[in-house]
Formats: sequence, C-alpha cells, structure tokens
Amino acid sequence: MLEQWIKHVSHVPSLLPAEILILLCLVFVIVFKVIVMLYRARKKETARTRLVLEIGNGIDTVLLNALDLPYLAKHYRIKFTKDELAFHLVESKFGATLSWTSGICLTNTALNITVPLPPRLTVPFWKVPKLRSLLQIPHFVTIQILTDTKNRFMDVLVLRKMQTPQIATIYPVLMPPSPSAPPGISYV
Repeated sequence: MLEQWIKHVSHVPSLLPAEILILLCLVFVIVFKVIVMLYRARKKETARTRLVLEIGNGIDTVLLNALDLPYLAKHYRIKFTKDELAFHLVESKFGATLSWTSGICLTNTALNITVPLPPRLTVPFWKVPKLRSLLQIPHFVTIQILTDTKNRFMDVLVLRKMQTPQIATIYPVLMPPSPSAPPGISYV
C-alpha cells in the first residue's frame, strides 16, 4: 500500500517545486482563516440575543456561551424549576462538558414554539480547573440575556442563589447550668 502511495505522489515534485507547494498550502490556510472570520462576523450580526451561563462565587466567575437567538429578548420567555435544575461537569483530556437537566424551558412567544436548549455546554480546557473548583464550593448560577450586537444591554435571570455553607458543630456546645440541674457541665 505504501508503494502505491509513493507511486501516486512521486510525480508531484516534478510538476511543482517544494517551495511552491509550501506557498500554496500557506495561501490555502490563510484563505480558510479569512473565510472562518467572515462567517463568525456574519453570525454575530444575525444573533440579536445571546444567552450566557454564568457560574461564580462573588470572587471568581466562569462564563459559557449557551445559545444565540435570532429575535430580540422580548420575544422569549424562560421558565425554570429550581428543584429540577442540576449541573454535572464531565471532564475529558481537552476540555469538559457541563450538562444540565431539563429544568429550563425557553419559549419563543412571537412564534409560540419551544426553543430547545443545548443539553450540554462545551467548556474550554483553560476554564475547567476554575469551574471544577466553583462547583465544589457554594456558588450561584445565572443566565445573562445579552441583547444588541455589541452585548451592551443585559438582563440577568438567577437560577441558583449562593448559599452559605452549613457549618457542622464538631464539639458539644457548653451551656450554663440550669438552677435545677446538679452541679457540673451540661452539654447540648
């Protein structure tokens, strides 16, 4: 099989020198990058509303782009139940995915249809350590509703408020003795 590959490829250097092949590859890569940049710029113009999931603790915050929507924010209604909402981080070698349960429902009120939310969000590898540490301590979760193409206007929907940690008492609490109790220390 290798011999067949060499047979088919051996005539290429005779047609074009190696320098020209490298130059063509470089031009192809540059053209591809420009096309991707134009596509992303066009996509930003068509998305009028963006939903961004924010997980934080007041000091650190991780923002994950959840969904781009074509209509203005006033045309959407979000319903959620706090009891059904849960987040699960599944790590891999080159990043992670943050899965959430079906406790959120997004409806387009102009068309009267339900918009499916992505069941999992991709987390880049540089945000994984911070997100893992945030999910292990008391944290809040919000959805930022960004409107305008430059993301200047924002509404916030609080999915989970930050809860203070429950401090467990390890040692018994000393209480003053009651007048009818025998002398000594009483514990609760």
